[in-house]
Amino acid sequence: DSSLDVEADIVTPTPATPSTFSVGGTASIVLDGLIYLLDVAPTDINLAYSIGSSSGFNITSENVSWSIAGMPTWITISSTTGSTSEAITVTTSEVNPTSIARSATLTISGNGLSEIVTITQAGAPSLDVNPSSLGLAYTNGSSNTFNITSLNTSWNITSDQTWLDVDIATGSGDQMITASANSDNPTSVERIGTITITGSGITRTVTVTQAGAP
Repeated sequence: DSSLDVEADIVTPTPATPSTFSVGGTASIVLDGLIYLLDVAPTDINLAYSIGSSSGFNITSENVSWSIAGMPTWITISSTTGSTSEAITVTTSEVNPTSIARSATLTISGNGLSEIVTITQAGAPSLDVNPSSLGLAYTNGSSNTFNITSLNTSWNITSDQTWLDVDIATGSGDQMITASANSDNPTSVERIGTITITGSGITRTVTVTQAGAP
């Protein structure tokens, strides 16, 4: 009798290696022919300084369970976890107490993928004037100045008297303003006008006194 010896090679399957790629800021992984995708847009959110200001971003998710981390105490978000595409609303829960913008970075991650969204809350507006009272001589053309100091504010200036002018009616930031009389005071009694400066819900006034004629 003859015998036949057969030697068989036993092959151990090699685990699939995930392939990672990114297209247009979209984080993706392909594993065993299945796409795992995570994307956010937009990636920069700007909110007003006030409480209740809101905006949002969209999460696009395919086969990814995601979570959001890095939330500061001054915002709330509509959802912190999910497994499908979702629109996320971001809302301020505090007024920014300073005139300086503040920001935070949210990290959206899952299945080894991650994206970031930067949240910026604007600084609070400020508006001040100095000095708050001015004196003018009785003559036409007499002038004096005051200073506006402001942050995050566009302001407007009005005068309540026809004889009292200002050289600049609108602006933003810091500015020196010239107030002037456009006529002589026709009487020997001093007259008073008020200059009002308003912006971002803030009102400041400057009282202007023109001397009486001699």
